[in-house]
Amino acid sequence: MIAVDALQGGLLVRAVAAALIVRRIRALTDSITFVVQTLGIGGTLASALPTPRRADRTRARELEHAKQLSHEERDYATRHAQLAARRTCYAAFNAGARDCITAMTNFCHALEGAK
Repeated sequence: MIAVDALQGGLLVRAVAAALIVRRIRALTDSITFVVQTLGIGGTLASALPTPRRADRTRARELEHAKQLSHEERDYATRHAQLAARRTCYAAFNAGARDCITAMTNFCHALEGAK
C-alpha cells in the first residue's frame, strides 16, 4: 500500500510539475506574442515618420536639379552670346584688315604709276 501511495504521489508530483511547465510555456508564449504585437504596431506607426522626410529630400533634390539646369542654360546662353560677339569682332577686324590692305595696295600702285 505504501508503494502504491508512493507511486501515486510520484505521479502527482509529475503531474503538478508538468502543469507548471505548461503554465510557464503559455506565459512565455503570451509574453512573446505581446512583444511581437507591440513591435509590429510600433513599426507600423514609426514607418510614417521617415516618409515625409524622404519626400522632402526628394523635393530638395528636384529643386537642386532644376537650379543646376537653369544655371547650365544661363552659362550656355552666356557662352553663346560671347562667341557671337567674338565672331562679329573677328568679322569687323578682317574687313578692316582687307580695307587696309586694299588701301596700301592702291597707294603702292599710285606710287609706281607716279614714277
